[in-house]
Amino acid sequence: MVKQAEQFAEADKKKREEVELENQADQAIYSVRKSMDELGEKVSNEERTKVEAAISDLESARASKDSAKIKSGIEELFKAMEPISKKVYEEASKQQAAEGEQPNEGAEGDYVDADYKIVDDEEEEKK
Repeated sequence: MVKQAEQFAEADKKKREEVELENQADQAIYSVRKSMDELGEKVSNEERTKVEAAISDLESARASKDSAKIKSGIEELFKAMEPISKKVYEEASKQQAAEGEQPNEGAEGDYVDADYKIVDDEEEEKK
């Protein structure tokens, strides 16, 4: 049995790598589609078309079970998504910077500066 395991170890390793690569492709497709849905109108039709084409290519590569094509497809999908991600990141940074510059309305008066005295429970009982 040990000899048989050693005999098929290389084939098992290769099969495992193929399955992991297919899973990476599935995860990439899922995450990009989810991001595209969440971004909605922030993505132009041209950008959306490029990403959909990359997804279609990756799905075809995944169906062919060709590891090299799958790896290439994942890279192309992320390259197609890169300009969208960059644009969204820049918009978020600008919005965050604008929020940081505005004074926080209502900040004054939200706290009370007062003197106080700590009273122990024992001192209260004596009274």
